[in-house]
Amino acid sequence: RSKRVKEQADEAPDRFFEIRKRSVPTGASAETKNLATKYLIQEYTHEEGLLCQICNKEVPFKLNNGNFYFEKVRFLDNLKRDHQYNFIALCANHSAMFQYTLDENENLVDKIKNIKSNNIKIKIGQSLHKIYFTNKHILDLKAIIESENK
Repeated sequence: RSKRVKEQADEAPDRFFEIRKRSVPTGASAETKNLATKYLIQEYTHEEGLLCQICNKEVPFKLNNGNFYFEKVRFLDNLKRDHQYNFIALCANHSAMFQYTLDENENLVDKIKNIKSNNIKIKIGQSLHKIYFTNKHILDLKAIIESENK
């Protein structure tokens, strides 16, 4: 095996890198994300720790500075303005599922407008899941939806 792996390693392609431009939020958008972080920590930290809004489990680890690692994911993607309340707190697994496998037929605006409990159902990763929202977060999302519709 070692001989075969060495032969493969000898034939492996060289690694090349190129510099690419990318866009990153600056100014007010960067500040919005900082405010979103504080807001989500306040809303979704419980005795167990910071909870993922989909699995309702504590996010799996803390950073070296002691802060919980979680992903702030933009919830309503089609808004014209950047709102600190338009983010959800997810563990890395559910963040990836939400961002890459959310059923494109999901109408999240309507689900928030018509929410009857603290959960909405969504299809991600080819199965149904619930996203939990605090009462305050629901009211805040409804307010930004109303503001956007003016």
